[in-house]
Amino acid sequence: MQTHDGWLVIMSKPKAELDAKHQLGNQGFDVYLPMRPARARSQTPAQPVPLFPRYLFARLTAAAPSVMPIRSTRGVSQVVRFGTQMAWATDPLIQQIQEFEARLLAAGTPGRFKSGDRAEVLSGPFAGVTADVLKSDEARVVLLLTILGGQQPVSFNADILAPV
Repeated sequence: MQTHDGWLVIMSKPKAELDAKHQLGNQGFDVYLPMRPARARSQTPAQPVPLFPRYLFARLTAAAPSVMPIRSTRGVSQVVRFGTQMAWATDPLIQQIQEFEARLLAAGTPGRFKSGDRAEVLSGPFAGVTADVLKSDEARVVLLLTILGGQQPVSFNADILAPV
């Protein structure tokens, strides 16, 4: 077996990410399950949900030096592979995901934008752009972007926006 300093990419069974995380942690693996705020369907705040549904990351440790037990772990479907090679996420990639996750969680529950608010786009081709909210609903937000010398309404998924 090759040794890697990165994180194995693990696919969980449907809706079993938290169970897989708990079980892998009990076996001694370092486990990372990126989360994001969920849309609130009522007045009570929703619990965070996985950022990448069905995917989590596990790092080998001295307590868990082999990948062999992972496949038979409750909640795990498989180790992601590309051909015969297991998929590994590098430490810098995991750090970028953790930074993105922190920004999403700090922004809070999406869908709480009102006309006139300012919002920052967190990902995609407009990442880092800040603009005024024109209108919004639970899932989509229309921002008024200055493009090519004029203002244009552009619709975004509320999950990728943060209030400014």
